[in-house]
Amino acid sequence: MMAGGNLLKLGANTTTQSAYIGCTQESGFDYTNSISAKNQLTVFSYDAAGNVLNPPGPGGTVTYDAENRLLSAGGVTYQYDGDGKRVYKSTGATYWYGAGSEPLLDNIGYTYFFNGMRVAREYWSPQHWYDHYALDHLGNTRYVYSNSGGSDVSDFYPFGRERVYQSHSSNQYKFTGKERDSESGLDYFGARYFGSTMGRFMSPDPLLNSGQPWNPQSWNRYAYTENNPLRYTDPTGLYKFGDCSGTAEQCLAQEQRFRDSIAKAQEALKGLDPNSKEAKALQKTLDKLGDEDEGNIKINFGDAGKTNGLANLGRTLGNNITINYDAVDREAKNWNLNASESAAHDAGVTAHEGAHVGGGKGPFALLGMHGEHAAYFAESVTYQGLHNTDKVYKLWNESWLTVDQDRLSIETRRENAIQSAIHPPRQQQKQENPQ
Repeated sequence: MMAGGNLLKLGANTTTQSAYIGCTQESGFDYTNSISAKNQLTVFSYDAAGNVLNPPGPGGTVTYDAENRLLSAGGVTYQYDGDGKRVYKSTGATYWYGAGSEPLLDNIGYTYFFNGMRVAREYWSPQHWYDHYALDHLGNTRYVYSNSGGSDVSDFYPFGRERVYQSHSSNQYKFTGKERDSESGLDYFGARYFGSTMGRFMSPDPLLNSGQPWNPQSWNRYAYTENNPLRYTDPTGLYKFGDCSGTAEQCLAQEQRFRDSIAKAQEALKGLDPNSKEAKALQKTLDKLGDEDEGNIKINFGDAGKTNGLANLGRTLGNNITINYDAVDREAKNWNLNASESAAHDAGVTAHEGAHVGGGKGPFALLGMHGEHAAYFAESVTYQGLHNTDKVYKLWNESWLTVDQDRLSIETRRENAIQSAIHPPRQQQKQENPQ
C-alpha cells in the first residue's frame, strides 16, 4: 500500500512466509512503480473520464457510454435503464429489479433473498430446478447446491478471486454475491464494475464528496472498500458518509455501526404487518435512506448539539444527519441496555433521524411538533417490529400487545408515550431536530 491508497502487490509475503507457495488465483502483480498522479495504473490504458480500457481478463478492449457505464466487453454489449441498472446483455440475459439494487428476475429464473442476501434461485429454463446458496459474512457464495444434481464449493481471496474446490453448476454470482461476467471476468456492482484480478474498480468513484478529509484511504477513487475487504463490502444506494470527528479507525467503526442499524431497522420492518400504517411509516423512512454510496443524504458522526444542556443523540437538518454515538452509548449505559437492546436502540435512533430527512428550517417548523411526532412514531414502530421494549423513552412496550387487545388502546398508549418524549421533564435527555 502507498499513501494514495493504491494496492501495489498481491501475493505471498516470502520474507515472513518463505515456505508459502502462494495462491496463483490471486497473485502475480506488482504495481510498485506503475502508479500515476491520478492513482491510475500506467500499465493499462484509460479514457478521458478515467475508465480502464484494457483490463486483464478475457474481455480485451472494453468501451463505455457517455455516462461511464460499461457498454461492451468480450463481444457482449449491455443496456441500462433510466436508473442506471443493467437490464440487458446481448447474450440474451434480461433483468428485472424490485426496490433494491439486485435483480429479482431474469430470463431464465427468479432469485430469492433473505436479509439482503441471495439464498436461492429458481430456474425454469432449460429445465425447472432450484439452486441453494450458502454464504459467508461478506456475502461470498461459498457453496451452491443445485437440484439439477450439480454443486459448487469455493473460497474467495480478500479482493475477490475465486479458489474453486468443486464446480458443477452454472452459478455466476460470486464475490459478495455480485454477478461475475464470464465474457470479461469483471464483477457487476451496479454503479461500477470491479476487477478482482486488479483488486480495484474499473472506473473512478463518481461521488467526489465521498472522499473524507480524515481518511486518506477514501481519496483513491478506484480503491475497493478502502482496501479493507475482509471487513467491508461495497453496496450501492442512496446514503453516503460525511464528516466524522473521531480517528480514522473510530470513524470506520461508526460507519459500520450505522450500516448495522439500517439492517436492524429492515429486520424490524419484517416484524410488522406489511399492510399496517406502522410498516408503511417505517418503509417510507427506509426508502428515504436507501442503501449506500449514491444520492444526497449525508450521514455524519460527532457533536449533534445539546438540548437543556444534554447532548442530543442525533440531529437532522435537511438531508444532513448527524449521530452522536458517544451520547447513544452513554444512554445505553445509563439504562443498562444489553447487546440486543442496544442494537435496537441504534436502529431506533437511525429511524428517528431518517424520518426527519428532507425537513429543515421553514414556516412549517413553527406549527407544533409534527416533524418530531413523525420521527418518534418511526422510532416506536422500529422497537415494535423488533419486539423490543423501549426502556429509554417508553415508546414501545411489549406488554401493550397482551394487556390491550384492541388497536385503539395500543395507539393511545403510543401517542401518550410520543407526547411524553416530545415534552419531557427538563432533566430528561432527548433527541432533537432543530427546525
